[in-house]
Amino acid sequence: MKCKYWFMSFGKYIKTGNITPDYYFSIWAKIISSEKSLELLLCEPLVEKDVTFQLNLLGNLNAKQWEEYFETTMSDSCEGNTESFHGIFEKIDSIHCKRLLYRNPNLYQYLRMLVVFDKQDSVPSFLFQLENNLRTIHRWEAYANAKLREFSPKEEREKSPSGRNVNRLTDILKDGLFIADVSERDDFIEYLMIREVIVDEKEMEIVRQYIRISVPILIH
Repeated sequence: MKCKYWFMSFGKYIKTGNITPDYYFSIWAKIISSEKSLELLLCEPLVEKDVTFQLNLLGNLNAKQWEEYFETTMSDSCEGNTESFHGIFEKIDSIHCKRLLYRNPNLYQYLRMLVVFDKQDSVPSFLFQLENNLRTIHRWEAYANAKLREFSPKEEREKSPSGRNVNRLTDILKDGLFIADVSERDDFIEYLMIREVIVDEKEMEIVRQYIRISVPILIH
């Protein structure tokens, strides 16, 4: 019943023009537990009607629920169900897919494993795009992990801006932005904010302003 309410509310919100489907379902997904997300994915037919909601729910699953999801959905035909799972991603564009992946670390990690272990003789074009997105985020992840070994986000956040590690932000401005292509730098900055390499909105705005001054912005 509650799932029907989410979709009915979605219709009302979308009419206002002030909210996108991606944003609406991402809000709902964040307040649903891993256990409830698994229940909805396995038992609620309405969830299948919206790919964005499906992917956000998949991003909620912890290791235990992710294993249970695959054991349940792939019990009859591993190959067929893997193709069905891939089909979810085939329905969304590459940019949207990448943003869902870096905003949902669990989903990103599980898909990396799935792509590695599920090599086929004939790979669909969308799967090449998915692998490219995974490689891109893996590159961002390596950079973020290296920076997080150099400082504590919690300690940095508690300091005044003038007392923070100057090298951290300088490295992001000088070197980190070259990790991402020009057209991807806004997404890269958001990823660094999610990973807490950029520790607050003020720092995020400094980096955004630097980008606007130093390189042309490609609207996407």
